[in-house]
Amino acid sequence: CVVLIIKYLSWNDFTPLNDFFSSGSALLLLALFVNSQFIPSTSAAPIDCQKNTAFCLEEIMKELTQLQFEVKILTENRTLVRCTTFLPNPLFESMPKTSSIFILSTTARNCAELYKSGRRISGVYTIDPDGSGAFNVYCDQTTANGGRTVIQKRMDGSVDFNRTWNEYKHGFDNLVGEFWLGLDKINRLTRNKTKNKLRVDLGVTTGKTVHPEYDWFGIGNETAKYRLYIGNITNATVFSDSLGPHRNLVFGTWDREPVDCAQSGRGWWYGNGIKCAVLSNLNGIYPRCGRKTSAEIHWAELDRTSAEGNAPSSTEMKIRPVDF
Repeated sequence: CVVLIIKYLSWNDFTPLNDFFSSGSALLLLALFVNSQFIPSTSAAPIDCQKNTAFCLEEIMKELTQLQFEVKILTENRTLVRCTTFLPNPLFESMPKTSSIFILSTTARNCAELYKSGRRISGVYTIDPDGSGAFNVYCDQTTANGGRTVIQKRMDGSVDFNRTWNEYKHGFDNLVGEFWLGLDKINRLTRNKTKNKLRVDLGVTTGKTVHPEYDWFGIGNETAKYRLYIGNITNATVFSDSLGPHRNLVFGTWDREPVDCAQSGRGWWYGNGIKCAVLSNLNGIYPRCGRKTSAEIHWAELDRTSAEGNAPSSTEMKIRPVDF
């Protein structure tokens, strides 16, 4: 039968599949078909192709037509993936051995959509917020009902956050450790700033945590210097707001304005008269024994909640759609 197939494929009266059979994937599929249909098994006698040439060619034609249809699906839908999960009996037993099952897998826009689709385990996923290109993010699918896209995370100060404008623009380090997602990506996620909430998880050295939440959050694009847009605190776990006073301020790094603050304070939202006396800077230097200067990581509100000072032991900034 293999010889017959090769001879058959050399004919020119079936040109729609010529391009398809120039690829190795076609030969693999064809081999699978031959193996499943013409190799002896315990449940059926093999077909003698020398005595049943017409029947073999007819079956091959049917199978090639089916393969052509499936290739067309794969060509038109790049996100189609082949399901390799066995279906439960008796449905699986009733299906032809050569059948293929396809599931349409569109890229989610954020971690909330992934959560709603059943991805309830925290970890790294691929998203595409606006159709401009996919990228990886870390999804927190457990904290407060999950569905949160993490945009910043620090745990121990092992990663240096004294980075250039370009590094803060594109993001840096490992999504399963300490990282900054990237200003461009955050802008894409929050372009409609009133549609996303921000939660900031702050660990303190006493083992307690506080988590201020804001009713909306977003940042501008690079032309707007990634200006910070933020609403009001909506939860009662804090007494005052340490990020709200930075509202409408622009982002700065040591190599980009406002240089006088960012040279010592790492990348954060500075300017508009408050100079370097910022109420928060979660990208600052990790202190050894409590906060000493404005260049160090701090959140002013922690003065009220922690006897050790206002330097959090860990930080996570994460966003989730308002309508989650």
